Amino acid sequence: MENNMICLNVGGMKFMTSLSTLQSCPSSTLSLMFSPSSPHQLPARDSSGAYFLDSSPAFFGYILDWCRYKQLLVDRDNMDWSGLEVVADYFGMEEMRQEIRRRKEQDIEKKRVLGREKEDRHRELMETLAWLREDVAQLAQTFSRGHPEPGPPRFPNYPDPDFPFPGPPYL
Repeated sequence: MENNMICLNVGGMKFMTSLSTLQSCPSSTLSLMFSPSSPHQLPARDSSGAYFLDSSPAFFGYILDWCRYKQLLVDRDNMDWSGLEVVADYFGMEEMRQEIRRRKEQDIEKKRVLGREKEDRHRELMETLAWLREDVAQLAQTFSRGHPEPGPPRFPNYPDPDFPFPGPPYL
């Protein structure tokens, strides 16, 4: 590893990074894989010379971002927190796992709050519909008292010559 740049093949996807990035979390498995003083052997190389890591390429970018910035850079609403936690655990990224758990709990709480709000809106809507049904039933009873003959109410025939305005006075 005379060059500071490292090419990784993670589950078939290539990632370029620096040796210092891979070693930025000293207690991680990833750091130990590339540490000259570690008893761990270097990962095998693929046909292009890249180090092969048998892991999820979909999550590995988050691992590298954590190594670079010590922050979890997630820009998706529907993150698979459990999957990311498994990969962080696989690479021995304990601080990252703790942050993932914290975010996962926030996400669960957010979904709970949204669910309660949705239930409240549904309940309010159902109450409003019940009131409307009751009002319509009362109006129907009132209207039927004014029309003793059975059947639906009778409306004037249209077009009415005086609708919407009366005709001219000279007619």
